[in-house]
Amino acid sequence: MARTDMLEEWDLPEEAAKDITKWVNFSKADTTWGAYRTASRMLLKCQADKKVKFDWPLSQKAVLTFTHWLIANRGLRAATVSHYLSGLRQAHIIKGMEPPKLRTELIKQVLKGRSNMEGTGQAGKPKNIRTAMTTAVMKTLKNRIREADLDTSSKIMLWSVCTLAFFGAFRIHELLSRHESTFDPVQTLLGKDIEVAGDKDNRILSVRLKCPKEKKAGRPTVVDVFEVGGTLCPLRAWDKWQKKRPKVANYPVFVWADSRPLTGRKLNNILKKLLKNKVKGRFSTHSFRSGIPTIMGKLGHSEKEIKKVGRWSSRAFNAYVKGTRTQRWEIAKKIAHL
Repeated sequence: MARTDMLEEWDLPEEAAKDITKWVNFSKADTTWGAYRTASRMLLKCQADKKVKFDWPLSQKAVLTFTHWLIANRGLRAATVSHYLSGLRQAHIIKGMEPPKLRTELIKQVLKGRSNMEGTGQAGKPKNIRTAMTTAVMKTLKNRIREADLDTSSKIMLWSVCTLAFFGAFRIHELLSRHESTFDPVQTLLGKDIEVAGDKDNRILSVRLKCPKEKKAGRPTVVDVFEVGGTLCPLRAWDKWQKKRPKVANYPVFVWADSRPLTGRKLNNILKKLLKNKVKGRFSTHSFRSGIPTIMGKLGHSEKEIKKVGRWSSRAFNAYVKGTRTQRWEIAKKIAHL
């Protein structure tokens, strides 16, 4: 993220520097800023590996050298390289420099060629792709959590998070804190942000996302998670969690017994450990997000319907919010009982 010391050369008043830094930071999601920081670190590693020093603003030779190193030495995919180039553009802006043209026609052709090679299997050793979650793996995961060497409260919490992440196709940090020692109330899901609605037999868990990635303005929006019955039902898991640990309005929803917030990284590590050598595939917290959309594709749902559920664009998400709950509820029930 941007820091006030990056604006020192303009000699701005302290209050102005703080305000500008805050506004810049809100221009992009935390995950995007994280990716941009990674791009800068990778550039430093490239220079160390190549024993060269790049001057800012970056020259076309430097960009070509970096792009070649990312693909040839690090084995990265075209999409990842493109993301890093976006990160370098942002790095120029933060440094107060006018960004050079990083995606020249030559760079575009390099990325296009790399992408084509990936599609034909000629890009070298295939990258380990994270596997989409399935109902079968969810059932295995439930058994593994039950068998884990954890206290009852932790088991109930973990299963509630997993069912919610799966049926809501959430990005994991839409539900969980990024840090154990502290949390950002502007970004983190708090007790006041989640409510149960509907009647006794047809309940809905309404999750209020304050800064969803698909809405660049950062306005809050609500995602519905439906009661589907059966062993995977997210409402059933939520009820058990609330009996064990009732939510607190201004505190993270999912916390350990000592009140430390459960983080996305911690859940990711637990997930990998529990499923290792138990199921085929490479599962992570991202697997929850891709789970239902992948299942919907196999069931023959249209691309438009899948985008609505996955919230992959603001326009599609608006249609998802305005669409009838009945249709989405039926889809959820069908998937839950596969």
